[in-house]
Amino acid sequence: MCAAVFYLLPRNADEEEMLRSRAVVNNNALDGHPGGPGYDADWVRNPGGSVRRAKWIDALREFGFDVGS
Repeated sequence: MCAAVFYLLPRNADEEEMLRSRAVVNNNALDGHPGGPGYDADWVRNPGGSVRRAKWIDALREFGFDVGS
């Protein structure tokens, strides 16, 4: 099974709070999952140095999503 989820960057404090709440739910759902946090480690490492991907990863971290190390 595969899922693709798109989150807009929050435009105000309410949306930011909702996104942070979503991160908690996602992190809890994947806690202890054998596949890790749900993001491919190579994708998170960003070996090609993609500026666009780096912004996505930074935003995920900023709002509390567990992207692994």
